[in-house]
Amino acid sequence: MFLFQLNPNLSLDKLKLQFKSAAYTEDPYDFSKKFSIGNLYRDRIELKNHIKAYAVVNKFNLEHVLSNEYKIVVRCKGHKCSWQIYATRFLGSALFRVSTYCSLHTCIRVETEGGNAYKAASSRWVASRIKQKLRKDPNYKPSRINDDMQIHHNIDVTYNIV
Repeated sequence: MFLFQLNPNLSLDKLKLQFKSAAYTEDPYDFSKKFSIGNLYRDRIELKNHIKAYAVVNKFNLEHVLSNEYKIVVRCKGHKCSWQIYATRFLGSALFRVSTYCSLHTCIRVETEGGNAYKAASSRWVASRIKQKLRKDPNYKPSRINDDMQIHHNIDVTYNIV
């Protein structure tokens, strides 16, 4: 995992060249990468996308407690669950750093039958996962998209989501 210490001698441009996000992985279908305190993300959008993908893969719903340009606080929507992530932005930069993270789920995550049980798997989330494949194959049908979501993410999505 990549930890970051600010060096006042480095310019922001050099810093961006050396940076590799905590969400980076060689496998485009690997969204299981866990969070750690000190993880860095290129910007707010990358962090939110990683949190959503992690929630879908690990089958839980999210509650966005706070989300603005300076900090993000997200927790599991399960009854009295302790899973939570808190990240803040570095001043003068778009980088976000995870400052507090509780990885323990104290809720009972129950698979819901039918439909889209995990709200993080929205149509926008599905679209971001299939964008490249759809560009290569304009005849990519909803049934194949649903099959791919099942194979790569182990989730069923409804026709309306696809």
